[in-house]
Amino acid sequence: MKALVVTLLLAPCALADEATDRKAIESIVAALNEHKQPVNLLTPEAQKAGEFGRLSELQRLLFRPNRPWSELAPANLVIRSIQFVTPNVATVDAAITQYGSLQFWSLPVVLIMRKDADWRIAAIRIFGP
Repeated sequence: MKALVVTLLLAPCALADEATDRKAIESIVAALNEHKQPVNLLTPEAQKAGEFGRLSELQRLLFRPNRPWSELAPANLVIRSIQFVTPNVATVDAAITQYGSLQFWSLPVVLIMRKDADWRIAAIRIFGP
């Protein structure tokens, strides 16, 4: 019975941490959409594994110069869902989307995020051509 009471008392603390973590992950995606180069975006392991190539590919797909009088909106990375595998690992299901008057395209993207001191990208997978 005591364990149940303690669990119920600590549940709001766990949810508060998850909300804070979601905001931190969303801020990384927002920085990518604003074409900013956030400091320490990748984990050290991802840097060693060569994720810079996938990160630059992701940024290339997101940054397509807007032509004047274009009917295409800028491409954006849109979060579909964030799932916490552990308190320090999250899977972000996202898509790069671009809308236009006669055109719409979308590429699925999965980001594996890991938290040491801050949330960082551990792996990037872009599905599509």
